[in-house]
Amino acid sequence: MDKPAYPFSVLENGQRFEFQSVSHDRTIQKVVEFRELEISNIYNLALVDVKQDGTFDDMSVSNNQDMETIIATVIRTIQVFLAFQPTAKVLFMGSTPSRTRLYRGIINKYLAEAEKIYEIHGIIDWVNEPFQGHKTYDAFLIFLKNG
Repeated sequence: MDKPAYPFSVLENGQRFEFQSVSHDRTIQKVVEFRELEISNIYNLALVDVKQDGTFDDMSVSNNQDMETIIATVIRTIQVFLAFQPTAKVLFMGSTPSRTRLYRGIINKYLAEAEKIYEIHGIIDWVNEPFQGHKTYDAFLIFLKNG
């Protein structure tokens, strides 16, 4: 994906990233975290806003008019995370069905480019299969080819 991204800080050995979403009206602190699940070597990706009190919110709708920049930033954090953990698999889903559909659309848009480096799978009822753009998935799994 050749889109502009926000600069970010790499923390916790590449398992946490922090950046700011900036618009004319406000700046929102964002965090991307990769947490290992009980299933070995699968990491859940979470994108959250940091609220004023320091708590995380994955349900907020920022409307900061920078969605493409945020998505490009998250994609770059996945690249860095997989550089730290080349055999890891990253699991992600939207916090709402509409966000999951948004992620499917983004994957569709950049699939040909991404498949040169990554395996991308869709998950339905916790069964994964190679991603197919026309299918509705519950979640997605991405990992390096030959990782």
